[in-house]
Amino acid sequence: MKKKIEITIFILILLLIGVIGIILFNLFYDRTNYIKGHDYLYDVAIDYLRSHKDDLHRGDDYQQIISYHGFGISSDDKYQYAYMWILEESYYVKDQKLYSGSGSSMAYKFTFRNDKVVRYEIPLDGSNYASSMKKIFPKKMYNQISRYDINLLRDENLKKIEKHYSYLDSTEINY
Repeated sequence: MKKKIEITIFILILLLIGVIGIILFNLFYDRTNYIKGHDYLYDVAIDYLRSHKDDLHRGDDYQQIISYHGFGISSDDKYQYAYMWILEESYYVKDQKLYSGSGSSMAYKFTFRNDKVVRYEIPLDGSNYASSMKKIFPKKMYNQISRYDINLLRDENLKKIEKHYSYLDSTEINY
């Protein structure tokens, strides 16, 4: 009788270890199929955003300044997905002074079919931000995006602004 109880306890412990192992595997394993050689999709995504941006042109020399960081591209049977952080800002000149228009800085997931954007997703605002990020991005991407330093993109945008608007006496931005 004692032997049967020991065997039963041993089997239950093995089953418990197996269940815990399966749960941990599902929590931490990223099943996303990452692909190489499709970095051009990042540029397709940026072109898509540029062509669908509605902004008021309040002055002369209106420019959209966009910088991005690509985190990776994945695919499934029908679609490709590009995961990016995009800093988009608009600027214009009025009375020989540089002014800021609209802008955004956020994570994006673009969905492509036949190298064309069919949709994109961005996280929700406020208290739903973290949960929506986890739904939109694969585990690996979520962790990278959460730790990304967007100041790198700000520096890149500032260089683009200074270069494009170098004809002005000052590239100080007015708001």
